[in-house]
Amino acid sequence: MLFSMINLCLFIIAQGEKEYLSNYTDAKVSCHNRGGLITQKLLTFDGLINTTCELAVNNSVLKDGETVWVQGHAQSGPYIALHTCMKFSNQDINIFVANRRFYSNILYECSVFCDQISHSTGFLGIYKVTCFCLSDSFRFPHTPECLENDFMDIHKGIIVFRLMRKLLLNVQSKSANFNCLGATFQESGKISYFNTKCTSTLYSICTQRVDSDLSNKCLPRLRDLCINKENSTFLDHYRNCLLYNGTLMPFISGITESFSFSVMLGSFRAFKAIEEDGENNGSVTFSCLSITQFNGTIYLETENCLNENALICMDDLRNASKQVESETTDGTTTNIVPIYIIIIIIIIIIILMLVIAVAILLWLRLRKNTELETKKKGRQHQKAKTPVGKGRLPFISKEGVSLEKEEVELQKVECNQERVSLRSITI
Repeated sequence: MLFSMINLCLFIIAQGEKEYLSNYTDAKVSCHNRGGLITQKLLTFDGLINTTCELAVNNSVLKDGETVWVQGHAQSGPYIALHTCMKFSNQDINIFVANRRFYSNILYECSVFCDQISHSTGFLGIYKVTCFCLSDSFRFPHTPECLENDFMDIHKGIIVFRLMRKLLLNVQSKSANFNCLGATFQESGKISYFNTKCTSTLYSICTQRVDSDLSNKCLPRLRDLCINKENSTFLDHYRNCLLYNGTLMPFISGITESFSFSVMLGSFRAFKAIEEDGENNGSVTFSCLSITQFNGTIYLETENCLNENALICMDDLRNASKQVESETTDGTTTNIVPIYIIIIIIIIIIILMLVIAVAILLWLRLRKNTELETKKKGRQHQKAKTPVGKGRLPFISKEGVSLEKEEVELQKVECNQERVSLRSITI
């Protein structure tokens, strides 16, 4: 019985955890009457690569490392990689292949535009709201023209990305909707590429840029490369390589050594987030959207709609914000515990109570058996000490099934004496 109850409780816990995670369609259904999924209107993006964002409401309901669905869908562009940064004043825009202005999603729009113009070769540059397409033979400056902190600031210079052509399209991955790229070193010496979340924590390899050599402070060295054996996200690796006048290696080249780890690469796909849901067709493939909080930073990423992620409804965010506001009025903050954790705790308490109850029953039964055994031994000892004579049976207690034979015989004697007395009176 106990084991059946434990198995039932474990099944309920497993089902609760399974229901907490769901694909995009099921998540929408679950939040239909609770304000819907988190909307993109609550997300404020920062920087050229629209990967990191801030949540307009209190984000205490987001658990670090947990992925949560966001309303809408996304469309991804071609693979690109950060190449260099140039001063706009030093350039003659007439030598650029083409240019166009974009006022939103500029990195995605520019990568798609230049990919079509240059047939997946060459480079693209972004300065303020203008997109420039550069040919594959463009001559870049060999000395840095931008400071380290300006490499992602489109108002300080032309941020140049390299179009990765068809080089990285042979990606072996079940999660092709992810926009960052990783590489694994195989024992055969071959390199296998795979799509991964930009919040995945992997090692990385820094390489020199076209405008500078990699600093000697970047360690450990592997010829003109350096390996960062710290598990970090895509943007963290990019920033780390920029600190050493380098860039995150876009694809594996010139490495003959075999390593037992995977690395995050500098190649990625920009994407355009759309508030409404999309439907896949033969020419355009849409992805779903999710956010993941990592070390306090929120990342917006593309996601396979069939993946199972956590869900937070708009009403949950509003209620959490109200609760935090009311709890912080006295200067204290209380963390909000998800409901499924509370359910699991209650079930565990019930299991412990059942175990204690069964233990008490077993103890009472053992105690009763012990008392019965003691009484039995006492009767056997009494029987051994009492002689058995004529007209006398062994002692049987009142709990037995018959009277003592001695009492029966005494009753017979008394009856006979009464009969004799009556006869005497009659005579």
